[in-house]
Formats: sequence, structure tokens, C-alpha cells
Amino acid sequence: MFDAVDRQDAAAFVAFLTDNVSFRFGNMPILVGREAVKEGSDAFYNCIRSLKHEYLQFFDNGDSWIVEQTVHYVDRWGRDHSLPCVNVLRFTDGKVSDYRIYMNNSPLFIPPAT
Repeated sequence: MFDAVDRQDAAAFVAFLTDNVSFRFGNMPILVGREAVKEGSDAFYNCIRSLKHEYLQFFDNGDSWIVEQTVHYVDRWGRDHSLPCVNVLRFTDGKVSDYRIYMNNSPLFIPPAT
């Protein structure tokens, strides 16, 4: 799933989600359903050049996971950012039904000083 995100392949990413998934990235509004998550993911990918997840800790609690990571981004201006992140994923029938991303990605959207 994270490989699909790193490839910026929203269609492949949402295949891991339930039809009625609840998805929240940081302080953004909650998106409900695969199509809403796909549209939101595509919009985000259009704001950056690339991203790559580096996994630090993984906690498997049966029907939920907690994943601590550093996400390495290249923003639209070509600058590198390495940002801390924690994901909380809850599963139903082997697919993600609730996905929460705890991260401040605001540095990606601050234009360079002129």
C-alpha cells in the first residue's frame, strides 16, 4: 500500500481501502469513500514532485496498525523535506476502513524566500 503511495498511484492505493473508508490527513477534513480518497490523493500528488516513506516502528494490534515513519518529500520547488509522521490504520475484512495520518506537512507549501 505504501509503495503505491510512494509511486503516487492513487488508483492502486485505494484498492487497499474499504468502499466506505474514513480517511483523515492531519487537520484536513475527513474524506469518506474510495473515490474521495483517490481525488484527494491525486490533488496532493499534484502539489509535490515526490515522496518516499522510511519506516521507523510498526505496531500490529490485530485489526489495527500504528506506523511511525519519516516521509521524505521533494516539494514543487525542488526542495527536500524529511517530516515525522504516524499513521493509525484500522482494518475490516483485510482492508483499511479507517486511516488517520498525524503529520504537519505545511513546510511543503511555503514558497521559497525570494
